[in-house]
Amino acid sequence: ADISGAKVIILFSPALDRGRVHPFKRGSLYETADEWAKELGMETIDLGEVFKGKQGSEIGLDSCHFNALGHRLLADALAKYLVTEHPEMRSMEKWRESIH
Repeated sequence: ADISGAKVIILFSPALDRGRVHPFKRGSLYETADEWAKELGMETIDLGEVFKGKQGSEIGLDSCHFNALGHRLLADALAKYLVTEHPEMRSMEKWRESIH
């Protein structure tokens, strides 16, 4: 990523087998990994925030793989993040709208 100038974005995915999905908690392994990633110049997205309040069975095929709805919500959240945090990606928003 350093050589090419690419941005690294880490998606932290919650377990989908424990009822309702929640954002990661402070003091958790997520917080440690988030701090480490930021120190290295990486960005992170807590997918627990994206899927907050959804049942794991509603968005997942099993405990760690998304179904079609889960993938759609993930794609929408990632597109929104990219056009918000990286204005140079706004042309992607036009592309995204064209496929809906």
